[in-house]
Amino acid sequence: MKVVMSERDLIRASQAGDSEAFSELTSQYLSYAFRIAFTVLQSQSDAEDLVQESFLVCFRRLAGFRMESSFKTWLTRIVMNLCYDYLRRKRREGAVLDKMADWDTAVTEDWTDKSDRSLELRDALRLLSDAHKTVLVMYYEMDLDIKTVAKILGIPVGTVKSRLANARAMLKEVLERG
Repeated sequence: MKVVMSERDLIRASQAGDSEAFSELTSQYLSYAFRIAFTVLQSQSDAEDLVQESFLVCFRRLAGFRMESSFKTWLTRIVMNLCYDYLRRKRREGAVLDKMADWDTAVTEDWTDKSDRSLELRDALRLLSDAHKTVLVMYYEMDLDIKTVAKILGIPVGTVKSRLANARAMLKEVLERG
């Protein structure tokens, strides 16, 4: 009979070198991490690679994890940082990646009836800064609350609220002009 361990116990066991505990911990968050990476990168293969890299980073840094936040919050921050590092690297290589605004490529079937509106929205999203797109993705696409977004990004709650309000206002203005 397999004993079910709490997240804290899995973390402690992993920190003590128990590879099975770390494997259990990663399996609990694998689909979550992939969803974050795919939302940002809009590429299944890039997201899969990045998730694998994220868990390697977690494994290497786990000894220093002090459980001041949840493992999920810590993992989210690692995944997001690696995503943005990846996008910056791609931009430096000359690729113009603005895939955060291209959500419709992943859900084309769902938006076929609204194609004109989705094109307008995609174009409007391209006008936003990465900071504004990030809070929109985390808040609306990933369903994270404002406090969690602030904690993951390491910014004040007021800044998250301000960026959300500004992003909404900019989108509304662009879409009404459209």
